Order: sequence, then structure tokens, then C-alpha cells
Amino acid sequence: MKVVWGKGDKLHVLDNFNADDYSDFIIPDYLDRRISTPMIRAVYSLPFANMNIEGVYTPLLPVDRFATDGRWTPAQVSALTGAATSSAALYVKKLVTDCETARTGLAAATTIAKSSQLQAAAASAAATEYGNKITEYTSVIAQLKAGIAAATAAGQDTTELESQLQQATMAIVHCTAEKTAQEKAAAEYTSAATTAAAQAAEYQAKLTAADTAYTLALNNVTSVADNIYPDLWTLKYSQFGTRATWTLGQVDMGLSYYYGWYKQPSFNASKLNNFLETYLANGEVSESDKFLAYDRKQTFGLEMSSIIWHFNVRGEFAYNLTDDTDGTDPWVHNNSIAWLGGFDIDLPFWNANLNVQETGSFILNGDECDKNTMDVDYNKTGYTNNKIVANVTTSFLNDKVAPEVTVMYGIERGDLVVMPKLAFKPDQNLTLTASGMYIHCADEDSDFYAWRKNSFVSIGANYQF
Repeated sequence: MKVVWGKGDKLHVLDNFNADDYSDFIIPDYLDRRISTPMIRAVYSLPFANMNIEGVYTPLLPVDRFATDGRWTPAQVSALTGAATSSAALYVKKLVTDCETARTGLAAATTIAKSSQLQAAAASAAATEYGNKITEYTSVIAQLKAGIAAATAAGQDTTELESQLQQATMAIVHCTAEKTAQEKAAAEYTSAATTAAAQAAEYQAKLTAADTAYTLALNNVTSVADNIYPDLWTLKYSQFGTRATWTLGQVDMGLSYYYGWYKQPSFNASKLNNFLETYLANGEVSESDKFLAYDRKQTFGLEMSSIIWHFNVRGEFAYNLTDDTDGTDPWVHNNSIAWLGGFDIDLPFWNANLNVQETGSFILNGDECDKNTMDVDYNKTGYTNNKIVANVTTSFLNDKVAPEVTVMYGIERGDLVVMPKLAFKPDQNLTLTASGMYIHCADEDSDFYAWRKNSFVSIGANYQF
């Protein structure tokens, strides 16, 4: 069903149960935009003051639909997509860098290990060679000492033998020092080779992990966009509310209470990087780790309408209570108030009617939003947002020709939207229409700045049979 709460005319601040479809701007009528929702609805009429008590419950939460590509993609969606894409790109780039770093480190450590092993082997061989020389010189010294003893006993000159003995002794000292140095070098090179081999093993493990993470990221990146939104197929996201309407004299009044959710998600920037890393690595992520969330809200509403002279006047007021009552949580909507007031009057010519309404909102605790530009409510132009909407309709030739024009102007942000329409009914079943939309934005802070080039003209036909 589509249930409309509030006295406004196609503009409301109390109509919370149904979401809107903004993916196509060719059909701008209010009810055509509303998304039908499975509901349980009960109305009880009391026998005084024309009072009705209404209760509504929805087990599911259809949310606002937006174009995700093309000319009607909202700036918020483009910004969100850009943030997710850039963060994913940075994560993948980091994985590539990790692979390159590990690969470079592995190559360097492997080279050092091989070089150290060769140098250790060379030093060990040199130490062995010096050991062999020491053995040879020890044998020579023993022979020289025996020769000197024999020569001395025979009364022969031992000068030459003693000179050779001295040289052999000095050679042993030199070989012993060199052997010790080569053994020390061999030990150092062996240690260096062991260390480098361990580093190579670490780099190999890092490379394997980085390669695996990179492969998983490439496999999962295409499905990221399908898993960023919370799972709404749960009774957690049900909605309910009650409304009482009555008449006092010429005044129709109403009070309402709504318990449900915002229809557009809040963006938690602090969770974005962790979400991407977890999802790209595992292909899944828990609901609590998702960086988009639909904020809970309660809306307390007051509405009224009446006739004053020739004017049909109407008004709505809403107080939106969220889980961030003090405004300090940048990832949850602040409390806010919203209002609507207007009138319509039949003009004394051309069967014309003029309808003028003003609708606005005010974010409470806006000073807290100014502390963090990523706050879901942050807006550098301020925390009030008022729009005036005027609609003029006429008809000619017994309602066969019906011109209409709607003009909307954003007071704070300077948006101007003009929507003319001409309907022609050659018979009761066929309606031909020509319509269009002109969009003008004061600057880049305008609400419709992303759509500033989207003015259009369209023609259509509707046949009932």
C-alpha cells in the first residue's frame, strides 16, 4: 500500500512509511514516486469530532531508490562511489606495493645468502689450507731441530739451519693468524648466510601472502558494490506508527507518532577502509562492519488544515528524534525539526488554481556537525533548508486542455526548478502530454548542482482500456 500522512498537498514532512523512487525524473508526481510497501493498517472511527484512530505496521523497509549511473545519479551517490572506489584502489595499490617490496627483499636476501655461503666456503677452504701449512711447517721445524742437534754434536756450523728454523717458526705464527682470521670470517659469513636465508624465508612468506591477498582482492572487487548496504530483509527494520485525526469546527487536525528509519543511508567514513580490506580479503563482512547504515528515528507530528476566506490553508510540523540526541556522533543523524505550511486558492479566471507551499528543516546541534566535515549532517551553507513550491493549474475546452506549471525555489541554496506541463485529452481514455524541467543552480553548494545540466523536454501518451 501507499499510505499518506499529513495535510500537505504532494509535499509532506510526516509521511514516513513509503520510500521514494528517484531513479527516473520523467514522472515527478508524488504518488507515482512512492514505493508500495507491504503493510498492516487498521482504522477505527469514533462517534465524535469525526475522529479516526489509525495504526500502521510494516515488517519490511523499502528504502529510497537512486540512479547509480547516468545523468540522474545524485551527488551523494557519486561521492560515495568515488570514496569506495578510491579506497579500494589504494588498498589494491598497497597490495601491489607489498608484493613488489617482498619480491625485492626476497631477491636481495637470496643474493646475500648465496654470496655469504660462497664466501664462507672460500674462507673455510683457506683456513683448511693454512692448517695444512701449519702441519707442514711443524714437520719442517722438527726436522730442523734434529739437524741442528746433529750438527752441534758433530761440531758443525748451525747458522743456516737456525735461520731456516726461525723462518719456519715465523711462518707458523703467520699461518696460525691467517687460519684464525679465515675461521672467524667463515663463521661470520655462515651467520650472515643463515640470517639472509631466514630473511628470504620471511620475504617469501610475505610475497605469498601479498600475492594471495591481491588475487582475492581482484576476485572480490567486482562484488563490493553489491554488499555495502545493510541487509534489510529482517524484522529489525520494521516500522510502525499511530495517527489520530479529528475536526473542530472548520479545522481538521491530527497528531501522529512514527517509529522507524531514515530511508537514505548514513555514511560512516571511519569504517570504510576496514570494510574494504575485510571484504576484499574474505569476500564477506559482518553487518556491524558495513560503513553504510540506516538510522533509526521517531517522528512526533502535528498537522492541520482549514478554510480561511477563499484560502485552503494547511500545515505540518515534525520533530525527529534519533539515537544521537546530543549531536556528537558524526555517523548518525542529529535530531531535527521539519515543517510545511501553505495554501491554495481558486483564481477568478481560466478555471485556475494557485497552490503555494513552503517546506523546511532545521538540524539541531549543528555546531557539533561543524567539528567534522564528514558528519552525515554537515553542510557548510548552514543547517536550515527552506524551499518554496508554487503550482498553477488551468483548464480549457471542458478540461480537454490542461496547462500546468510548478516552480520550486531553494531559499538558502539558490536552486530553481521550473516544470511546465500541458495535457490534452481528445477523449476520456487517451491523454497526450508535453512536459519538461528547467534546472538552475546558484553555485556548487546548491542541492541540485549535480543535475544542473539535466533540463529536458518530454512527450508522452497514456491510454486506459
